[in-house]
Amino acid sequence: MNCYLYKIPSAKDTLHLLSPLGKEELAKQQSRSELFLGRLIDPEKEIGPDNISYNADFLVVLHKIVRDLMLNDPEVLAEVAAQPNGFVFIVDRRSPEGEEVEKEDIIGIYLVNENETDVNRYRPNPDYKLISKRGVGKFTDEVEVELMRVLLAL
Repeated sequence: MNCYLYKIPSAKDTLHLLSPLGKEELAKQQSRSELFLGRLIDPEKEIGPDNISYNADFLVVLHKIVRDLMLNDPEVLAEVAAQPNGFVFIVDRRSPEGEEVEKEDIIGIYLVNENETDVNRYRPNPDYKLISKRGVGKFTDEVEVELMRVLLAL
């Protein structure tokens, strides 16, 4: 996912907001909270995992898309079929394969019962960070395309 920093003047201060939309895409949109993934806490510091206040409205949109699309992902379906009960973790693709996954790279989980799950069994991970020490979130192509489609349709 791309991430752009925008400095937006407000009545009190200048807001330093982050969005996956580029300047031209954002200019075509009406001002909506969902278009911004968060803001910098301290604009004097760099963009980093400890300097972002995430926007709950954006996260709701993101998790709905992940919940709905990842349920049909072949890897997720194989994991569901392979275990009678437990969890299927949806991991951010920025996390290197073969290494231990950090909790901030787990987007969410599906609860599995009797080798089945559905969208109602998806749980977002409250510790997930869209921007971690490994960089900006990376999702499947389907999730990224749908996220952009939804944001541009707002």
